[in-house]
Amino acid sequence: RFVRLEGRKIAAVFYFVAVTFLLILQKMPGELKVCMLDVGQGDGIYIESSDHTNYFIDGGSSQKKQVGKYILRQGVLYYGHNSIDYVFVTHADSDHISGIMELLEEQETTNFYIKNLVLPVTNLEDAAYKELVRTAKEHHTNLIYFESGNTIKGDITFSCLYPYEGLTVTNRNDYSMVLELEMEGLRGLFMGDLPQEGEEWLLKEGALKEYDFVKIGHHGSKYSSGEEFLNQINAQLGVISVGVGNRYGHPHKETLTRLSKHNMQVYQTSKVGAIEVTTKRKRGKEYGIFLKCFKEK
Repeated sequence: RFVRLEGRKIAAVFYFVAVTFLLILQKMPGELKVCMLDVGQGDGIYIESSDHTNYFIDGGSSQKKQVGKYILRQGVLYYGHNSIDYVFVTHADSDHISGIMELLEEQETTNFYIKNLVLPVTNLEDAAYKELVRTAKEHHTNLIYFESGNTIKGDITFSCLYPYEGLTVTNRNDYSMVLELEMEGLRGLFMGDLPQEGEEWLLKEGALKEYDFVKIGHHGSKYSSGEEFLNQINAQLGVISVGVGNRYGHPHKETLTRLSKHNMQVYQTSKVGAIEVTTKRKRGKEYGIFLKCFKEK
């Protein structure tokens, strides 16, 4: 099934057992790969650039045990790597860091390494945040601290839009890191668990552009993805990382209604499994955006 998106196409194909075919596709040069792994209630997003630098945004679950061993590490190995160049942690909730903690603690025994851990700058350095820092240092992972205006550049550029310098919070979600990905004009937005108050700051500061795809904030909570925010980003593809039967009722109906109003194609890991977005250059200028979903039997 193909859906035209302003000169681009999204191909939605559902694979259950097609490993050999997919591995061939994934070795083609010049691609950006973004895979939202099915971690249940939580986040775990794998990204690989055309020069094969790889990244993770978060990695945890409140539903699945040993998510680092059985999902995060296996996902990276599946894409042909035995280490992660950069892990961005949006905030210190366990459903975003439990698997990352596992990987850090087991680096020496598994010979699977996280090279750089990128953390948001925050006044709320609570026990979970400090334990993450301590564990990274103990296992010789380099620490990088990110706030608005900081970037990591390669074939793709990651820009931190939030939190901003001097922000004072009492809740972890309120300092959740927001990342913009850009590759030659193609843009993605990753909202972590940021609530609407944070979205309003981004709007006021003029920090947001228009985006090709967006990781919907806070698992589709009604307290994120406000009307003005959706108007500004104008994304036509949205992905939601959420667990089946989660106790929060995510994604909330109010959010899904707002997304539908904005004509966004929305995919949920709870319904379709892992969601992989890949891009390929077409006719030397445009990028084609392709979507594949991997659902366990």
